Amino acid sequence: MQDTSEQQAQQTTPTVPAPCYDLYQAYPAPQVPPTHPLALAALICSLVGLCFWPAEIAAIICGAIGLNKIRQWGGRYGGHGMALAGMIIGIAYMAIMVLAFLAYMVFLFAAIIITMAASAGAGG
Repeated sequence: MQDTSEQQAQQTTPTVPAPCYDLYQAYPAPQVPPTHPLALAALICSLVGLCFWPAEIAAIICGAIGLNKIRQWGGRYGGHGMALAGMIIGIAYMAIMVLAFLAYMVFLFAAIIITMAASAGAGG
């Protein structure tokens, strides 16, 4: 009889869990370096430059200087991708603008020559 009462006592007595030690302690988040202001300016100027083309020149200049400063300071500043994106967008848009201007000049020159040839043929 005593065995069953002891078993019942053991079953009803709450057991204290062993202390829990966190084996996987959380590490602090890595410190992200601040973005260099010229990198941000390059990206913003490149996007503004899609409507106002002189801003593309500022985007290319800010991107080049920003990339140089980011490399110069090592890991103190971030924003390498922003500066690079600003430069790429600026250069690509300027190249498109130059090609469009050259195409316009070729068509204008062709129209002038055709008009002159037509007027010379009709008058002569």
